[in-house]
Parts: sequence; structure tokens; C-alpha cells
Amino acid sequence: MHRHLIFILLFLPLVATAGELSGIVVDVESDTPLPFANVLLKDSQRGAISNREGEFRLDLRKNSASILIISYLGYETVEITVAPDRQNLRIGLKPKVLAEDPIVVTATRLRAHIDPLPLKNIDHETIEKRYWAQDPPLLLAETPGIYAYNESGSGIGNSYLTLRGFGQNRVAVMINGVPLNGGDSHEVWWVDLPDFAASLKDIQVQRGVMSGLYGGTALGGSINLLTDSFARERQLKFSQGMGSWATRKSTVEYSSGVLDESLSVNLRLSSIQSDGYREQSWTRSWAYYANLSHFGERTTTRFNFYGGPENTHLAYKGITREQLENDRRANPLSWEDEEDRFHQPHFELHNRWQIDSSRSLSNTLFFTKGDGYYEQFREGRDAFEYALADDPAETFDTDLVRRRTVDEWDAGWIPRFEQDIGAHKLGLGGELRLHDSHHFGDVQWALVYPASLPLYNRFYDYRVRKTAVTAYLQDRIDLSGGFALQAALQLQHHALELYEEERFGVSYQRDFSFLSPRLGLSWQPYAG
Repeated sequence: MHRHLIFILLFLPLVATAGELSGIVVDVESDTPLPFANVLLKDSQRGAISNREGEFRLDLRKNSASILIISYLGYETVEITVAPDRQNLRIGLKPKVLAEDPIVVTATRLRAHIDPLPLKNIDHETIEKRYWAQDPPLLLAETPGIYAYNESGSGIGNSYLTLRGFGQNRVAVMINGVPLNGGDSHEVWWVDLPDFAASLKDIQVQRGVMSGLYGGTALGGSINLLTDSFARERQLKFSQGMGSWATRKSTVEYSSGVLDESLSVNLRLSSIQSDGYREQSWTRSWAYYANLSHFGERTTTRFNFYGGPENTHLAYKGITREQLENDRRANPLSWEDEEDRFHQPHFELHNRWQIDSSRSLSNTLFFTKGDGYYEQFREGRDAFEYALADDPAETFDTDLVRRRTVDEWDAGWIPRFEQDIGAHKLGLGGELRLHDSHHFGDVQWALVYPASLPLYNRFYDYRVRKTAVTAYLQDRIDLSGGFALQAALQLQHHALELYEEERFGVSYQRDFSFLSPRLGLSWQPYAG
């Protein structure tokens, strides 16, 4: 405690009910009160918030000493032991180096036992214990409400999850508050984030219909992954791991620690390879993660760059019970070149300004560029479907190899303002997201290929453009008796356009605007 210059001055007991604790929380350097500080009773759901003068009261309801946890944004969190008899405490907190408080997108993260939504937090220690090289869905497989599976059977490659029965396109997935769901289909492709869990600080899973902050994809819930951007000590680490089915992982990591009390650099490069449990389900991936953080007196700025090229043999088809009994490793997609290649680098710039003890402003800019394809062998396909015949009446069947390609980008801006006013915690913000993609498919080879057609004949070609604009206002009100009311109002506008469709001249344009109100009530009963 003395290391953090924390002092506690005990005064003569005041008249109070048995077991009631009263006190004041102040800045240890200026001796000024800290309004709305959190005072929690450890290992319980009870606590108090200091008033505008920094004063608080808390009913201990115990006959033995209790441990209090006192926290305040921008200050060292402390733990103190207090006796059960009547006391009046003066608790001093010391301002802390902002490097210890990396940016957390608080508007999209909930507080356990406080916010009126069911959630599960997986902390850094748990992630380190469970993670070896598997994709995030498999890492979350033990979380209530989640079912996860992997195509290859090794936990690496194409993996998927459902949350309360809803597929990934109805679950809002975010990294540091930035949406990960695809702009076209709202699907999530975890295969494009190899070894990503090695960079995670924690994961929050929110189950059920969520706050208006998450948009239409949050029907089943939301998953918010927070990357780790700070290491106190300078370090350089090499690691090598091997496992079943020729699974191998090699990693080199570097952390600078805090440079000049204001800068931090973190780098990681990984290689992951696996033959997969199923036949022809191998994965070859590289992964990179880079973070540069700057810590000012009241601002924190963070730049993240991560991703990695992947090459995976497809194994998405299931097998029958009879096949399963004869060969559990069978993969119907046995063509040697039936594979997927994709690379999706992510760029994030986060800035948080702590205006004062009760107000903060954060801004996030992001850009994602995706480029890749997958190839498939198909038997007995209709030639007209693949533009190998001009007239559907004169079509024929042929075996062929098709390549489907996508070239896309997403960009956006997420501003958020938060203010505490008495029992109210107000939030105001929004999101601007731009998406543009080019989809096209080519016939690489066909058993019957008309000589009049060019090589690699294109059988579809179109572009998709989408603009999403949202704005929200929310308020969380702490009521008496352990009750809290949370209200949110969100306005959404989506504009979707399909254009430059080359084969049939199809075009499509739709706009959607709607208002989404949400209301929640929570009760935190006092533990005896």
C-alpha cells in the first residue's frame, strides 16, 4: 500500500447503525474529494458510490473484518481491510500513469452484476490457460450459450459458433469495439484471424437481445474481443509448439515496455500449420499483430495493425452416419486444389480523452482490406449457369473448376461521449461505416469448354456498396434499493446498392431507416 502512497486516516466513530461504514474518498495529492468513486465489498455484490463531496456509506452486515476495493478512473485501485464497528474513513487515491489503463471501449462493454444484461467475461489469465493455437470459437466453447465447431477437427482453420442458437450473422462480433461482421452478409470468418487469441486481453460475451448500440446483428448477442496493448517490462520471446495431426506453431514476440513514460510498442509474428484431423483439411497461416500506444496526461492513443494470410483446404461438407462409422476422418471434398486463400489486414486508430473526472470523449477510426478466393471442383454442372452456353435451351452438363473471388474494404468512424451526472451515466455516440466489395467468379477449367470462349470465362461479376449511419443516446440510472434502470434510443440508417452486374444487367438499391428503443431494469440484492 505504501508503494502507491495510499493513506487512511481514522477519525472518531460517528453515530451510525451497527456495522455501517462511512467515509470520504479524496485525491491524495490535492486532498480534493473524488465524486462518484466506486467502493465495493470484495467477494460480494454490494457496494456504494461516493456523492459529489466524495462521501459514501456502506452497510457491512458482518461481525468480522471486511475488504473494500476503491476505484476511480485515472487513479490507482486500492484494497483496504476495515473492522466491522462504526468508523469514518478518509481514503486517499493517487493518480496513476495512464499507460496502465489502456483504452477500453466502455460503451460496448457491460459490468457484471450491474448492467441489466446476461454476460460472461473471460479474463486474460483464463485465455492464457486455455489457448494453445485454436480459433476463438473453440476458445469460447465452454462459455454458457455458445456452441462451437471446426471443419477440420483440429480446432484450426474454418471455425464457427452459435450463440443461444443464433448463427454468427446474427451475433455482433467486435474487436476493440470495431465491428468484425462482414458488410455484405454479416458473417464472421475466423480463419482470417490466425493466432489472434494470443493478442487478447479479455473477451466479453453478452447473451440475448442487446443494447441498441450493437445494431441488427445483435439478435443472438454480442462478442467483444479486447486486444492487449501494454506490457510493463521489455521482453523478447520465442516459442515453438507441436501437437497432433502435424500441428505446429512458431511465434516471436517483442514488447518495449514503457518508453519515456509515454510510449509502448508490441509486436508479434506467428506461423501456424496443421494437417487437420479430417483428410485434406490442412491449414497454412501466417499471423501478425503490431501495436503502438502513446499515453498523455489526459489522452491515450493506440494504433493496431493485425491480420495474416491463410491458405486452407476446404472441408465444410458433412458425412453420413455410415461413412462416420467406417472412416471418421473422411472428407468428401477430396480434390487436391479445393482450397481457400485470403488475406484481411485490419487497421485501427483509437483515441480517448479524459476531459475531467466525469466526462470522456473517445474516437475510433478503422479500415479493413480483404482480398482472396476459393476454388472448387464441381461435377455435372449446367453450362448456362457458368456462362459456357448462351442459350438455356441449348445448354449441356459438364465437370468444371470454378474460382470465386472477392476484393473488398470497410472503413468507419466511431465517436462516443460519456458523462456522469449524479446517479446518471449518460452516453452519446454513433457509427459511420462504409463498405465496398467486388465479387466475381471464373471458370478455371471445364471438361467441355467451347473453343469460342476466352480462357477463364467469367460467369458472374458484380459490386456491392453499403453505407450505415447510426446514432444513439443512452442513460443508466442508479436507483435506490439496488435497482438500476438502463434506457437507450438508437437511430439507424442503412443504404445498400448492388451495381455493375455484368452478366444480366441487374441493379438493386434499398434504403432502410428505423428507430430502436431499449429499456432494461436490474436489481442487485444485498448479500448477507
